[in-house]
Amino acid sequence: MRLKKWLPLIMLAVLALLAAGCANSNVAATVNGKEISMDQLNERVNANKDELTKQGYSFSGPDGQKMTDLLRQRTLEQMIDEQLLVQEADKEKLKPSPAEVAKQIKTLRQQLGSEAKFKQYLAANGLSEPKLQDELTDLMAIQALQNKVLADVKPATAAQAQDYYNQHKDQFSTPEQWQVRHILITVPKQGDLQAEAAAKAEALSIIQKLQHGADFAALAKQYSQDPGTKDSGGLYTFAKGQAVPEFEKAVQALKPGEITAQPVKTQYGYHVIKLEKIIPAQVKSFDQVKDQIMANLTDQARKTKFQEFLDGLRKNARIVNNLAPAKTKQ
Repeated sequence: MRLKKWLPLIMLAVLALLAAGCANSNVAATVNGKEISMDQLNERVNANKDELTKQGYSFSGPDGQKMTDLLRQRTLEQMIDEQLLVQEADKEKLKPSPAEVAKQIKTLRQQLGSEAKFKQYLAANGLSEPKLQDELTDLMAIQALQNKVLADVKPATAAQAQDYYNQHKDQFSTPEQWQVRHILITVPKQGDLQAEAAAKAEALSIIQKLQHGADFAALAKQYSQDPGTKDSGGLYTFAKGQAVPEFEKAVQALKPGEITAQPVKTQYGYHVIKLEKIIPAQVKSFDQVKDQIMANLTDQARKTKFQEFLDGLRKNARIVNNLAPAKTKQ
């Protein structure tokens, strides 16, 4: 009878545990008790996938799922870092006021030019105006925190840049290069002897025209089937190892101004080549690259300082990453 008396309470407890389990299944991670939901993660992952797809990356095929899983892990780690930084900015009282956020949104509206374009911007980025306010609040808070952390990072000096230049001169050198013009006659089907003979004959006829004083650049624009150089009159500059061996060997046998006496056969077809000039190897002077080196050294110092700061936040935080292998959960 006692068991029967307590059975409803036991059932309620079991249901509560099941409900808690279902709720946790929608939590990708927690950062000092603050939840990052699976919905938030999926939304960010989908946006990142769309952007990467536009850049030419593919998430289909045999490695598609592996790439998607890797993207999810990296995206979640980024969201964890963002949450840590937002929390720290809040502690440091660096979060912007609603008026400051509204000012940024007003500036955005003005830049876009009209209310219709502003709404198009929101739709294209999957945002509502309240969501934009939230995202801008976090972004501005992180920026303010970054500025505070990096306030004592001094710009690199000319002396530091000189030391770097002296130790890394290979980074500022360019090897000897050949500047050529070439005309490519492709062979539609490799192994088709008749097509190869026709392509070679056309290349020979072009050589004859050149020998009778025709302009190389003009003939390249007229006859070349290389889409990468045709419009520039066949102009192509390359260093050792950057062209197919047969092409490079033929160029090395030429003197500036000379044209190959016979068509040069490569995997692409038959080439007629003229060597315009040899560009000697050179090393840029320190004065030419000083500003670039100083900017790079300063940027690297800032990145290192901020990463160390972020590593410190991670070390002292309570992070549960529900997508990470058990041994890496913090």
